[in-house]
Amino acid sequence: MKRIALILILLLCVCFFAGCDYEPTVFSDEFEMSVFYAATSKEYWLTITHFNEEKENYFIPKNKEYYPNERKYQKKIDSRIGEIKVLDDFLCYSNQNVKSITFDNEMRIGIEYSCFMNCRNLTEVKNAAVIHSISDWAFMNCVNLTAINLDGIEDISKLAFSGCVKLKQVFIGEKIKYIGYNAFANCNEELSVTVTATEPPEIKYGVFDGIEHLTIKVPADSMESYKNAEGWNEYSDKIIKIAQ
Repeated sequence: MKRIALILILLLCVCFFAGCDYEPTVFSDEFEMSVFYAATSKEYWLTITHFNEEKENYFIPKNKEYYPNERKYQKKIDSRIGEIKVLDDFLCYSNQNVKSITFDNEMRIGIEYSCFMNCRNLTEVKNAAVIHSISDWAFMNCVNLTAINLDGIEDISKLAFSGCVKLKQVFIGEKIKYIGYNAFANCNEELSVTVTATEPPEIKYGVFDGIEHLTIKVPADSMESYKNAEGWNEYSDKIIKIAQ
């Protein structure tokens, strides 16, 4: 019993210091969400955990009115306001209705694992510059997505856009630090990627595998750095300077 009690105490301590669910499920007029709390920063935020799967176009606001439980939501009482910071794992996985996602342009948001994987009718992600991180497989096999502007991105994880066969234009901003393996593998064979970071970010193997006519545009003063950087040197003959 003492050992069990000790384990429970340790788990509570980990939960306290790392931050954990404050309320597991809350409700709004469009979404189901969870409220998270980070003990170290004393911040609360919302993670969207469920969409109305019949909608075609979604707008993700920076802040959202919500209700602690479904009964209160139905009665429209005891509402609160929270900031949306995360789209959850498998949120729209294989949803064939969704066509566009629009983010509030004043927010910062992370996209979790397989969030839009296999959304074959998704054609547009508007205001994607507010995305700071994209987890594994997040947009994998979104076969009708043609372009995306990731001006605010810091981290793109493995296989994030793999299999997006119509994806021809990608803009990656100066904050980028890491691109995981096969992140853009088997996208359109004429994929053009613009990266404005002056220092080459870390990339893993096979980021652009399967792309026959790849073009990578980087700042003119950084061309040699990219061509010689580990991982990037695999694509040295594809790297050109950004046109002025």
